[in-house]
Amino acid sequence: MTISTFVHREPFSSREGLDARIVEGSAITDKRSLLGEMATALDFPAYFGYNWDAFEECLRDAPKFNAPGALTVVLRDSENVRRQLPEEFEMLLRIWADTTPTSAREGLQMHLVVA
Repeated sequence: MTISTFVHREPFSSREGLDARIVEGSAITDKRSLLGEMATALDFPAYFGYNWDAFEECLRDAPKFNAPGALTVVLRDSENVRRQLPEEFEMLLRIWADTTPTSAREGLQMHLVVA
């Protein structure tokens, strides 16, 4: 299985500027696959380094490589991720909460839904 196999883009709303990206938690088995699936969903650049510092940096820069508006990432089967990778799951949530207000000030509202 390659990274990004389970990332799907689905319409979030008929209004322009809204975008939802689905990440299948069942495809995530380790830190690298978690970071890879999130990077694909968020259109991170090819130089993404698959570590938490790189994730935070690219998340802060997300307005540079995503259209303005609203972007929602839905992490399906998040309980699988939480169970298998509890520390990485908490780190994902912490970085998201700390970083996305910066993106909002730059015109990109980012939301993470754990389902």
